[in-house]
Amino acid sequence: MSATPAPLPTYADASWWERAACRGHRHPDWWGGPCYTLGPRTTRHLTARTQLAIVVCCGCKVRAQCLAEALRMPEQVGLWGGLTDQERLEPEHERAAILQERYGSA
Repeated sequence: MSATPAPLPTYADASWWERAACRGHRHPDWWGGPCYTLGPRTTRHLTARTQLAIVVCCGCKVRAQCLAEALRMPEQVGLWGGLTDQERLEPEHERAAILQERYGSA
């Protein structure tokens, strides 16, 4: 069974999406699906697919815009802006710490 590509967002200004590193990937963890196995939110408990998505996010030029959009529309699931849906629920200082550890910047 092959996954379908992530749909184009229906935001007011989705021009950033055209430059997203994940654009065209057919991986469900960018736009849905379980990001974690069991346990607390640490990289060792992320699914292998989520870890792959995080690697792609690392080099993305529009990661900050993607995260801002995901925080604006909290019903989104999966990896957006370099954070999982569960990580995006964390307080802002916790999200910044995760981004700093994962990508070297918040």
